[in-house]
Amino acid sequence: MAATCPKCGYKLRLRDYKPECPQCGVNLVYYGMEERLRAEADKAELEYAHNKPKTDRIKAATIGSRFTQVRLGMYLLPILCTLIPLGTISYALPFYEKSTSLNIISLVTIVQNFDFDALLKMFGSADYGKYFIMIAVSLVCFLLMLVLSLVSMALLTLSCSPKGLVRNFTFNIVNICLYLTSVVCFYIASTNLSSAFPGVGSAKLGIGFIGILIALLVLLTLNIIQKVKPIEVKYTDVSEYLMAYEDRPSTIAAREAKAAAAAAEAAEEAAAQKA
Repeated sequence: MAATCPKCGYKLRLRDYKPECPQCGVNLVYYGMEERLRAEADKAELEYAHNKPKTDRIKAATIGSRFTQVRLGMYLLPILCTLIPLGTISYALPFYEKSTSLNIISLVTIVQNFDFDALLKMFGSADYGKYFIMIAVSLVCFLLMLVLSLVSMALLTLSCSPKGLVRNFTFNIVNICLYLTSVVCFYIASTNLSSAFPGVGSAKLGIGFIGILIALLVLLTLNIIQKVKPIEVKYTDVSEYLMAYEDRPSTIAAREAKAAAAAAEAAEEAAAQKA
């Protein structure tokens, strides 16, 4: 299909290689460029107008006030508490004794070096299998709680969205339940195994376990505070960007100012000519 001039509709031929139309002389490259640029600018401004309320809510939920800034920092507290001793495990075998302090680093090392085939055989024990299963459940719940803590911290940016607080409360409650399940399973299993093998091994909970529980309860309390006293979102006025460029108050004001300046300049020239 042959190309045509966008202004006069003249059908361009192969010999019409110049940038100007042979019929009306308009520049084919630049004709209508201002309208195309304006259309692209309107599209970008409309997209900005649609996304700006979301970014305003994200800003309000994270750094919009002292409260949200403190809450954002407090979401790191449960993760930081895993670096301090969560407890100790001690072994006392003939010619071998060892005491291991448990924290997130040592737990990851234990998981990496663990003999899972031996663990599966322990699960099959009629007398002690259930206690080894409880230890495994304790470890899985603890690691899952850490993963959900990171996810909830990322989703904290959506706290001011319509379902933001419901999401925050859900993560808080699930994390507390997972954590309490982990602690209870570990305590019951370690106590029973220590009784079954007296003098061979023992396990104790450390201050880190208490610190994590306190941190999770603090996060729940902060979200309750937001429920009682909602965060005020300061929305940016983007109503102009939802209107056509020619109909915007700023465009009309600029056009009127330009016309007034031109009229004043014409009046000055007329007065100068009379003088």
